[in-house]
Amino acid sequence: STSSFITTQDIGSANTNPGGVAGSVTLDAATNILTGTINSSASGGATTANFIDIRAGGLYRSNTSVVGGPPCGGTSLCSVGPTNGTITIRHGGGLITPFVIGGTTDNGTLGTISSDAVVTGITVPVPPEVNIYGLTTIITTTPPPPVDPSLFLLLRNPEAPPTPAPVIVGTPPEPTPSPSPSPSPIPTPSPIPIPSPIPSPSPSPSPIPSPSTNS
Repeated sequence: STSSFITTQDIGSANTNPGGVAGSVTLDAATNILTGTINSSASGGATTANFIDIRAGGLYRSNTSVVGGPPCGGTSLCSVGPTNGTITIRHGGGLITPFVIGGTTDNGTLGTISSDAVVTGITVPVPPEVNIYGLTTIITTTPPPPVDPSLFLLLRNPEAPPTPAPVIVGTPPEPTPSPSPSPSPIPTPSPIPIPSPIPSPSPSPSPIPSPSTNS
């Protein structure tokens, strides 16, 4: 059965016919499941018990136990037989509401769980997520971590993608060389001045001797 939640009384699919096979039981709900006992055992000549599969997105509770003797007396879930059936319980109690076998609780069974072994008096630890007791498996699903509210804002207003760099196809062009600087002009030397000619000295005139006077 599959539903958002399930509430039911005792479920009996046991078989006592020679060579018989018990019926299987599957319950699947998005939230909580509440049942009485579930009996899929094989006895009185029946050869094979069958599986019990419970999948609760929330909590699972079996609030009664079988009254009577073997093979299922005192059990909440029973899958005992010459060939035992498997019992699997998935619940969403997480770390807050652990699964308790054999006790008064919001998440668990009032009586024992019996298949190849009798399981009782156990608070199923978390972690690990999966705990196995013979043919009985208890699976605790933990909720995903909360989402950072800032991510919602980012989803509504995503950042623009960066502009990709241009892709050059083929051989890139040669870079243009930088122009060489023009050489500075060589300055023209100033002309050397021509010295003035040295004047030739004029000869002084020789004095003319005065005539002598004879007395």
